[in-house]
Amino acid sequence: MAASNEDYHNDDQVLSDVHTFNVSHLDCSREIKCDSYFTRFYFYLHKNYTASNQLNHLSSQQMAESLYSSITESEQRLDEDGDPILIRKKDKICSNESNWFSQNANYISDDSGLEQQLNPATQKCIDKLEEVDDTHLLISSADDYKCHVITIEHKMETSIYNVGYQVWSGALLMCDYLLSIHDVLDKAHVVDLGCGTGITSIVAAMFAKHVVCTDYSNALLQLAERNWQRNKDFLFQNNCSEMYFKLLDWTVDYPSLEDGTEKSVYGLKPADLDLIEKADIYISAEVIYDEELTLAFFKTAYHLLSISPPKVLYITLEKSTESQQMCSPAYESFQEHLQDLTSVDAGPVRFSVDQVLTDFPQCFQYARTKYLELWKISSIAVDSG
Repeated sequence: MAASNEDYHNDDQVLSDVHTFNVSHLDCSREIKCDSYFTRFYFYLHKNYTASNQLNHLSSQQMAESLYSSITESEQRLDEDGDPILIRKKDKICSNESNWFSQNANYISDDSGLEQQLNPATQKCIDKLEEVDDTHLLISSADDYKCHVITIEHKMETSIYNVGYQVWSGALLMCDYLLSIHDVLDKAHVVDLGCGTGITSIVAAMFAKHVVCTDYSNALLQLAERNWQRNKDFLFQNNCSEMYFKLLDWTVDYPSLEDGTEKSVYGLKPADLDLIEKADIYISAEVIYDEELTLAFFKTAYHLLSISPPKVLYITLEKSTESQQMCSPAYESFQEHLQDLTSVDAGPVRFSVDQVLTDFPQCFQYARTKYLELWKISSIAVDSG
């Protein structure tokens, strides 16, 4: 998302471009009363990934060339507003996805609860997706790399205020980075600030001991939880002993403990707050797009990072896009807040801020452009002596 503030209006619809690279979609809107899509996000790991504990991937450039070799320039066109034109293709289900839909057909968006048995029309729609051909993009070194998949329920386009229902390139960049630092995540306690669809939390759960998914609404947390339930038994590795889903609204006074007036299964209780505050690692993907929200995010981040023991926060964002070539409306504000953190000279901690090079292996399918950025904020305890 990259435009000036004047370019965004309440009724504007925005669309992520990752769907042009992940071309296997199930559209539920035409079959049932549901505006969700299901997309299979493929990622490739070396066949000895778990055995050797080494990331012996293709380089980012090699992966990009292999993954996108069959996508022609005409298939990556943008419309007059700079939004990607969606390309629909059938694709080949990879081996570890066999019978996925038949075993997970009961998880679908529904206002009345977390689960709903799919009606015959929806099952027919799923069956259509499974009638596949061989047009799925395969990397050239198929003998050395194994295809894995995460299947995500999401919306295809939303207003700017509901972008958490989409999957953005910055989320896939975060997923790649988590795969590259899997040894750091081992047995860690991770909190996802603004989890959205939950895809980054799912990748973190492959390695971390505990993961807490947080967002501002019950509906988003329901979406993230549905996606976790769909995928948890199909991951190539799952070290997470407990996945939590909790409300955390950055725009209200922190901490936003449940006061008893509005009960929610996702409401924060003291034990939940303790779990969030004692995390080792925080992750946040593509939450920098609005100045007021960015300010609220940094207030929350400052509070969490100021609590002992020392912690680290990873943030991904898209500075601008190839098509629009202008800064995100909140990017300048983001930089100012980073500078404010480095200027802190009182209190129990100091902060260091570093931009992380994005030259780590690319496993997911998306356009890793120069405009995608990854930042690391570390808290450093001050010696009281």
